[in-house]
Amino acid sequence: MTTKIVADRFHTFAENEGVLTLSQAHLLTEPATLTPGLGIGPEQWADLVRRHNGTEMRISGAPPRPVDRTELMKLHQANVLLGDLQRTGHRAYRAELITPDNTEMIQDHSAQRQHIPGMLLMEVCCQFLIAATRRHLAELWPGVEYHAVMQHFDLEFQHFAFPLPAQLMLTIDRTEEQLDDRIPFEITIELHQSNRRCLYAHWRCQAMRSVPLFKAEARQAIRALASSPVSASDHIPPP
Repeated sequence: MTTKIVADRFHTFAENEGVLTLSQAHLLTEPATLTPGLGIGPEQWADLVRRHNGTEMRISGAPPRPVDRTELMKLHQANVLLGDLQRTGHRAYRAELITPDNTEMIQDHSAQRQHIPGMLLMEVCCQFLIAATRRHLAELWPGVEYHAVMQHFDLEFQHFAFPLPAQLMLTIDRTEEQLDDRIPFEITIELHQSNRRCLYAHWRCQAMRSVPLFKAEARQAIRALASSPVSASDHIPPP
């Protein structure tokens, strides 16, 4: 039987048969087939492989490679939750969920249950949206500095997700023609694990040129400080 190896923080989930924490895997002496679950990064997996080199232990698979933080507007690589991002069609992308060992999304979460926190799954969806739209819109709007602005977010949790491999699929459902300084679009994301859909999310967004967006933001900030109403011209235009 294949044994899933998960981060030590998922010790509650590791009480199930067929799951071990990374620390437990280091101490294994009986032959087994090991494959990575969540919380195991490439360096940790490589270290485990070295430890069992020359033994009867069989190592299968490898953890996803994290997306660089610069693609996700993150300051710390530890908070990147997306790996192996790839394009699968004209408006379709695929990625893997990752949970770095020192990410704040779990380290600062008080619940010690078996499933992955819902807030983390919401965050990985937002990261996926940012990374995929940047790649897609760079083709529609080459050489233009812009920001993707979320306007509507609809999310449905359908099953718990656990510290096992999980795949995310993103589809750009609709991209309208450029309207002045913006491009409206809609996006759907699904998260699948163990042959079932755990999460479904849908966004309405728009890509806006940076200069007009920052000017509107600055005007709204001044009016907020002055407690004055926001004028119609400062609203982010609807899609």
